[in-house]
Amino acid sequence: MTPKAKTSEFFGFYDVSSKFAGILGPLLYGVVGQITGSNRLSILSLIVFFVGGAILLLGVKEEEGIRVARDEDAARANEGTTDN
Repeated sequence: MTPKAKTSEFFGFYDVSSKFAGILGPLLYGVVGQITGSNRLSILSLIVFFVGGAILLLGVKEEEGIRVARDEDAARANEGTTDN
């Protein structure tokens, strides 16, 4: 689903989102643990991220993403073949 010409941009975004996940997960775990005094509730609070991720994934239209990426690649290829 990633256009070949924009792979570095997409992977850069993935990398940054990974960094945020590495910060927000432990932060939520620690805050809930401090407020409630229970590690069990801290672990349960992380379900918020899993549910949110699942909701985001439900909105992904995989076929459309692949089509858009192919169209982008084709448009870039055609730009290189036209003489102006």
